[in-house]
Amino acid sequence: MNSAKTLYTLLNVLFVLLIFSIGISILFAILIGVGLDVSFVSTDSEVLEYTNDSLFYVFAVLLLIIYGIFCYGIWQLRKAASIFMTKAFYTESAVRVLAMAGKSFVITGIFAWVIDGLSNIHFNSEISLSLSDKTFMYLFLTSIGLFILLMSAVIKDAMSLKEENDLTV
Repeated sequence: MNSAKTLYTLLNVLFVLLIFSIGISILFAILIGVGLDVSFVSTDSEVLEYTNDSLFYVFAVLLLIIYGIFCYGIWQLRKAASIFMTKAFYTESAVRVLAMAGKSFVITGIFAWVIDGLSNIHFNSEISLSLSDKTFMYLFLTSIGLFILLMSAVIKDAMSLKEENDLTV
């Protein structure tokens, strides 16, 4: 199972990078909150002008929760890859972790899209109905989550067929 090992390694790297980037973001949010000058980090001063608005922090916390749910989904996929490395495909634990990963990705895709739209309405006073790169990413993340949920249902059905077959022999 080289592919399961590769997936497991990639998910470990992705998980560590996500946690690191979330930690750095929290650190810079704290630095901005206490009033330190962090303009040396980014040339985009648009974000810094919104820091006086209280809804900026509400949207930031909501996105942080969404990123946490996304990290949980990556963690569940990592657990599924470790189950698949043991060649135990038809187990209840594989179905459970795949279902949790799929639900996490669907929740992440939908709610990140909603939060992004609401923040655009609040900060930019615009409603955009176009298909942007961010919208494509949210749709892709949602469809990946739905595909993982489908795979969970397929494995669950395969488990029942395998059990039926084992009883008839």
